[in-house]
Amino acid sequence: MQTSFTQVEALLRSFLTRAEFIYPGPFQEADEKLYKLAIEESIRRGINKNHENTKPYFGPILFNAAQYTNTSYGHLSPDLQMIMCILTACLTYIDDAPNHGYIWDDVAKFQHRFIRNEAHPNTVLMACDGLLKEMYEYFGETEANLIVTSAVNVSTAVMFEKLGMKATESSYADFYRDISGAPDLYSVFIFPTNLPISTYIQAIPDLRIIINQVNDVLSFYKEEKAGDNANFISFLAESQQISKVEALQVAADRAIAAHENIMRILKPSKEAVECYQKFNHGYMAYHIYEKRYKLEELGF
Repeated sequence: MQTSFTQVEALLRSFLTRAEFIYPGPFQEADEKLYKLAIEESIRRGINKNHENTKPYFGPILFNAAQYTNTSYGHLSPDLQMIMCILTACLTYIDDAPNHGYIWDDVAKFQHRFIRNEAHPNTVLMACDGLLKEMYEYFGETEANLIVTSAVNVSTAVMFEKLGMKATESSYADFYRDISGAPDLYSVFIFPTNLPISTYIQAIPDLRIIINQVNDVLSFYKEEKAGDNANFISFLAESQQISKVEALQVAADRAIAAHENIMRILKPSKEAVECYQKFNHGYMAYHIYEKRYKLEELGF
């Protein structure tokens, strides 16, 4: 069944209204300074700028990571912003492995080499390995554990695409999304490192939903136009035998419910609420105004 983009536009506008998104959002053009510093930091961490297989990393991947960090995590300290930028770029590079056959085998072996402390032939993966091991210098043990396991799972999710199976269980769509999107990592980074994890740990299940489903909802148009079916909305539609627009509505409803739960859970901590609100509005703004999501074609 062909997806009606008129219905998609109406659904997205309703979603943003319910999410209390205010135009214009706190979107910032990619900070050229952060991007240039991220290039320097990547090289310092051993990523070979002149190798053929790192060109995507230093180009649009790192540029978009800088823009994402600026918009969604602009409330972080400069040091943590740089870590977020480099780590996001590394994970995007890993997630994009199916489009770059020359790194597929290295991604498949990433977790094994990470655990055994072995060198990775690919310099981006080697830098990612080292960066993850540094998390314990910035975060508490529990927070760092969540970050590391969440990041490493991304490489496992990439391998699922090789299975070529048909999604028949709706719970699989959630499972796939949780391990492919690193939501625990992005949840922990929202809050200051000096804020006790007990302040926000009970909100993480709903933060997972926000991080996953907002992306699912606002990136759907781009993916549908490209014919990309390896995503949550497509899996959910296939497994529940509903249309993609209906699956999109399910994701939007889940995101709104999660947002309301998060605000309730974090209410005792003014600092936690403020950090979450800055992240959430920036996260939506990033998706709406970033050209790669093509939402300007729908009039956004």
